[in-house]
Amino acid sequence: MDYLLQAYSGWLGTSALSIADTVVRSMSSEPEKPSKDFLAAVTGGMAPSDRTSERGSGFYTNLLYQQGDAIKEAYATYQDLIKRGRGAEAREYVSDNRDLLRRYPAFERTIRLEGELNAQIRTIADSTRLTPDQKKLQIQRINAAKTRAAESVFRTAQPE
Repeated sequence: MDYLLQAYSGWLGTSALSIADTVVRSMSSEPEKPSKDFLAAVTGGMAPSDRTSERGSGFYTNLLYQQGDAIKEAYATYQDLIKRGRGAEAREYVSDNRDLLRRYPAFERTIRLEGELNAQIRTIADSTRLTPDQKKLQIQRINAAKTRAAESVFRTAQPE
């Protein structure tokens, strides 16, 4: 909804929605949102003051999702060649796609871990026991862990 409002009414509509959300949350039993990164809020997320903030999850996290389809496709193709008994083609495919295939185990572990960490972020954001600043700090730590995990996919499988 935020996206549609911003697309059709620009910053004014987004600001009005943010103010309304703050007022309604203060009068309801909804948990408080994590504190905002002021620089990221002012610049629309283009310049987070801390690279581990909600939007600044890092180069490697973005790279993980950009190259994820290629990694999964390479692994699925290799598995299909093996399943169909085409060993020679599979060996040739491995030599042509070695880098992507080496990344697959780390990629799978990282995607699973990212899902678990995202669930933790949702739990923290929904918590009524934590202050907004505590939520922000914990979410920043989790985002830093997500970035380190994504980075490991690309560090551990360097081409020969």
